[in-house]
Amino acid sequence: MQSMELVQQSLIEDFSSLGDGLGQYSYLIERSASLPHMSDELKMQSMLVDGCQSNVWMHITKDDGGRIHIAADSDAFIIRGVLYAIGLIYENRTVSEIEAFSFEFIERTALCDVFSDSRRIGVSNITNLIQKTAREE
Repeated sequence: MQSMELVQQSLIEDFSSLGDGLGQYSYLIERSASLPHMSDELKMQSMLVDGCQSNVWMHITKDDGGRIHIAADSDAFIIRGVLYAIGLIYENRTVSEIEAFSFEFIERTALCDVFSDSRRIGVSNITNLIQKTAREE
């Protein structure tokens, strides 16, 4: 399994080849269809991520080996695409891997030019929730 940084770097390179922020934005919308299905039973109020511009549901679990598993969904296609990218990076990672990682995908792509401040804050809240859950016993 590639390191989180290598997965992130590969995503950044893929997105950079798409050109400007609008091209990258469109690609995220296309990738939203690849986000694994989250069951409707998990889409409850307690699973909503605070501070997101759109509705974002996340169910994060840890297996017996301490690896993180994420089920996520959003009512916004663009965020579903972001959740897909986050899943590629964070899924099946250990606490130590997550704590040593810095999520910079948005900032290191042209998406930072087209995402509003509130959308960037929402993405930060999503990754912060993953980190917090990873640290919990």
